[in-house]
Amino acid sequence: MYSESMTMNQFMTDMRRDLEERLSRMYPDTRVIQQEVKKVQGESYRGLMIRQDGHQASPVFNVEQLYDQLSSRSYESVLSDLVQKVVEQIENPLNVVPEEFMDYGFMKDKLISLHLFPPYKMDVRIRST
Repeated sequence: MYSESMTMNQFMTDMRRDLEERLSRMYPDTRVIQQEVKKVQGESYRGLMIRQDGHQASPVFNVEQLYDQLSSRSYESVLSDLVQKVVEQIENPLNVVPEEFMDYGFMKDKLISLHLFPPYKMDVRIRST
């Protein structure tokens, strides 16, 4: 388990590096980018964007929520779960039933931020887990 003295910035740097290393073994064109994500309500959070060459959409995971999990889980466990979530997103992109997407009660624990790149101009910002 990571030291209680680990800062959020150190966690974000380590998580970005370790996540990119693991993902690049399976998907060589994958990059993990640190970024500040602005939400519709004027709030923002620090995120890790999973970017793949040639793809028009990228999931973004909230680092602050991941960091908070260290109080009850090991770094390795948090990292492994995140890798699994990313793989699911890569293997099943935009796998959302429209009726479920519109039902916040159903979707709230399953959502991540999704950023679309040109030629699309829509930027969907949804609470990440």
